[in-house]
Amino acid sequence: MTAVLLMATFVSCKKDRSSSDDGNKVVIDATVVNGDDCDGRITTVKARMYDYDAKKEYIIASAKYENNKFKLTLPGTIPDKCLYGIIDGMDDFEGTLSDREAKISKIYLLAYLDDNLIGVFRCKNDANDDHAWYVYVDRNVTINGRHSADYYDGLEYNEIDCSFTKGWNILYSEGAGAGGKSYLTTTRKPSGANYEWYGYFWLKKNSPGDKGTSYHPFSEMWQVASNPL
Repeated sequence: MTAVLLMATFVSCKKDRSSSDDGNKVVIDATVVNGDDCDGRITTVKARMYDYDAKKEYIIASAKYENNKFKLTLPGTIPDKCLYGIIDGMDDFEGTLSDREAKISKIYLLAYLDDNLIGVFRCKNDANDDHAWYVYVDRNVTINGRHSADYYDGLEYNEIDCSFTKGWNILYSEGAGAGGKSYLTTTRKPSGANYEWYGYFWLKKNSPGDKGTSYHPFSEMWQVASNPL
């Protein structure tokens, strides 16, 4: 299993906490910069988490998509079946972890046309392609250290400097994807960085005179049946 810390207008990447009893719901109020690329065919945005043991995905929230915008409320608590150890998959991790029982998971934001999955949304800094991710952590925990992964284009070193609070956090990856180099995963937003939402769509725009709508095939990871949380 790939470690979550490797994955590295929502005009800025920020959390808006609700006034609910648990106080930990988060609202993602997003404008998709390149939303026109889907030719106006997205109807719904869904937030997905994955149960690696049961090989099931769970939809934890959904929202209407209109005019290249969506407003999605993430639940205040996430069940344990959707979480896993914070350093699972980091066999060579060197560093400090304040609580080895801590669990974590990230969400994927998916684009739907009715019941058809047609793409994903990602929050990134367009200046350098660094990404930001929403992750849920089941307790306050800090982690500082390093681990590596051997990819087809070279060995990558991930420097980790994170201080999580229980609930939803935003995780930033700086310099990710540079083969043979080191990059940073942190909960501290990089100074001066501007993160915005972008869509990556499988839906193809129709050519003039084409009456149908065609789709790119989905990879296996997106074909797992959706289950309500």
